[in-house]
Amino acid sequence: MALEDAHASQLTPREPAQLLHRIILRSKDDSVLLKQLIPDDAEGYFQLVNADRTHLSQHGDTTAEKYPTVEAVRDSIVHPKNPDKYRFGIWDGDTMVGSINLTPLGNDRVESGSWVGKPHTGHNYAARARRLLVDYAFNQLNAQEIVSKIVVGNEPSRRSVIRSGYMYAGMEYAKDSKQWEWIYINRKNKLSSSPDTLLRIDDPDLIQVPDIECGEPMVPLLELPRLVLPSQIQPQLEDITDSETPFARRGVRDRLHQAIQLLPDSYMPVLIEAQRTVSFQRQVIEQVRMELQKSNPTMSAETLSILVRSMASDPDIFSPHVTGGAVDIAIADKRTMTYLDMGNVFQHDHTAATDCPGLTDKQYLHRRLLKDIMTQAGFVNYPREWWHWSYGEKLWAYLHQQPHAIYGPIK
Repeated sequence: MALEDAHASQLTPREPAQLLHRIILRSKDDSVLLKQLIPDDAEGYFQLVNADRTHLSQHGDTTAEKYPTVEAVRDSIVHPKNPDKYRFGIWDGDTMVGSINLTPLGNDRVESGSWVGKPHTGHNYAARARRLLVDYAFNQLNAQEIVSKIVVGNEPSRRSVIRSGYMYAGMEYAKDSKQWEWIYINRKNKLSSSPDTLLRIDDPDLIQVPDIECGEPMVPLLELPRLVLPSQIQPQLEDITDSETPFARRGVRDRLHQAIQLLPDSYMPVLIEAQRTVSFQRQVIEQVRMELQKSNPTMSAETLSILVRSMASDPDIFSPHVTGGAVDIAIADKRTMTYLDMGNVFQHDHTAATDCPGLTDKQYLHRRLLKDIMTQAGFVNYPREWWHWSYGEKLWAYLHQQPHAIYGPIK
């Protein structure tokens, strides 16, 4: 893909569209190209919309409604409601055949939408344009996931996104249009960070974050709706037992409640672990050390120590669970009372990393569901463990660039 006359692009607020050099996306082996909309495109865009307003409106698209005149189109380009939105015309040679856009959603995610004028359907323009936009989003904007929403019943668009490599992620009700929409996603194939470069719990910069204890009390978690323990879920995992201290800080409890409310009713959150006492955390460290020594008898003491510290935090230095500011969470199917497949059952290997490569589509979607509800509720994830979520302690403060943690160790 060639990128012409563009400023360096990233998922941050941009200058108004009319002040940017025009972005033009093209490939060497296709006549289709994408041109960022400029005021001079208003007439051609309007004529394309006006040629068949009925076709554009049949699946709930509001394009025809939004642009009753050339002036309305021009004003939307000069004074965009969302200045962060990338709007392109789809061109075949000198002819504009449709439009496609890209809207940053945050957390390295973007949303894409497109339409093609009825006189130009049947030439696979949407899929061809989408290939250019996917390449631009992943390789220029550094996005990790593209979301496409399609009104249920719009089969041509659904087939088009599938041909473009998107996978089905579910349905949701759009309050604005009052219609159900299919959700399809396309994710970047490579990791943004290799497992070897992921943040470690013993990272010196993380450990140096000060904690100023706020005095928030510990509260029970099992009173939360739908929250269950591992003993209630199948299969019974040999190394996973019910938490001996199912308690956490009040702020953690409140945010976990928010996350549960975001979880679809067909699922149940499983509390794997919450607060740990200092003595119990030391037992965990020793257990990890013994298991590593048993499976790697020739490992040097230095390597063993590094691995132990990356897999189990030292309470004498920093341990999230000891602060009452961390929970380990899985998700179970409410109907079958079995764990959702995450591609890892709490083993400390490369598949434990939240964004590890090699996940199936189903495993990726399950992890994405957990990530979505927990991050929306205010938690941060320890990237080496898909199940670990923190709030208020050093990991949370470090990832949110806060001056200090609000939870210190409970002694």
